[in-house]
Amino acid sequence: MITVRISGTPGRLSGMIFEGHADFAQYGEDIICSAVTAQLMMAYNGLSQIAKAPMASAQLESGWFLFRLLPMSPEKQAKAQLIMQTLKMGLENIQTLYEDHINVITNEMEV
Repeated sequence: MITVRISGTPGRLSGMIFEGHADFAQYGEDIICSAVTAQLMMAYNGLSQIAKAPMASAQLESGWFLFRLLPMSPEKQAKAQLIMQTLKMGLENIQTLYEDHINVITNEMEV
């Protein structure tokens, strides 16, 4: 199962940790892993290249990725929050369809 831990408050998300594999299908054919990875990479690239949001990130192994927003100007924060909220919504939609393969947890704490 993929577990996504989202940190921050409802109005100000601050980071996410992605862990695990969906185990929906064989490697290379798993549509859930593909969907989650595509959304993660789209949002991560949007945060860094469009919003120019300062972030800390790490990928220690396959099936594990963390990123955290760093302090930024109000203008960048507003753009970053749009992207973060969109990513959260997309992940929750995948969870609605495939609840046995992805668990999205929102904690009001910092990553």
